[in-house]
Amino acid sequence: MYITDESYFIKELTIPTDNNIDVAGTSTPFEAYIDQEARLLLQSLLGSSFGELDAHVVSGLYVTNGSVWDAFVLGTNYTKNGKTYIWKGLIYEEGVFLGSLMAYWVYSKWLEFQLSQQTGMGEAKGNAINSMGINATHRYVSIWNKFITMYQGDITDTDSTLTIINGVPFVDYFGGDEGQTYVSCVKFLKDNIDDYRGKNGGIPPLKLYEAKNTLGI
Repeated sequence: MYITDESYFIKELTIPTDNNIDVAGTSTPFEAYIDQEARLLLQSLLGSSFGELDAHVVSGLYVTNGSVWDAFVLGTNYTKNGKTYIWKGLIYEEGVFLGSLMAYWVYSKWLEFQLSQQTGMGEAKGNAINSMGINATHRYVSIWNKFITMYQGDITDTDSTLTIINGVPFVDYFGGDEGQTYVSCVKFLKDNIDDYRGKNGGIPPLKLYEAKNTLGI
């Protein structure tokens, strides 16, 4: 696990209950897959600043320490230009529900491997586990696009501000209520960029991704 663990994989992110799960053609515990993919996501997002976050992760668990990383991981409210914004955090609780954009990323990457695995004879369809092969493409697209919304914003939000960064759509926020706006992860970092520069003063790369459709484009 890495900040996120299997307890966040519920409802549409439910994984098979078998202790050994088919990952890229091998039998690998899902927690190990979380550890790998969650790190890769944050490394691409934060760049050199990732090391500062990673220093506060002990045995896969984030340890609060009073730094700016508490707000990044656990969420916060902040004000910019007189408007209140809400960042839920990388992980959050809403009643008994556990949420995490990292879980959506990890699950979508796992589905990619299940849908199509590279073999010596070319591309082969992954092994079905607990009927995962049924309508898996639609499921993958749905999970991926929900990750996109949480990570960098909803491009269907007509009230949002759309800009293009390196050819990829970026939306400043993905919803609001009574003057308070829930922001995406990228928006939160952009609004508070000085807090998350690396020790060398570098700006996090804030890598963006493209939404997908059922045709894979």
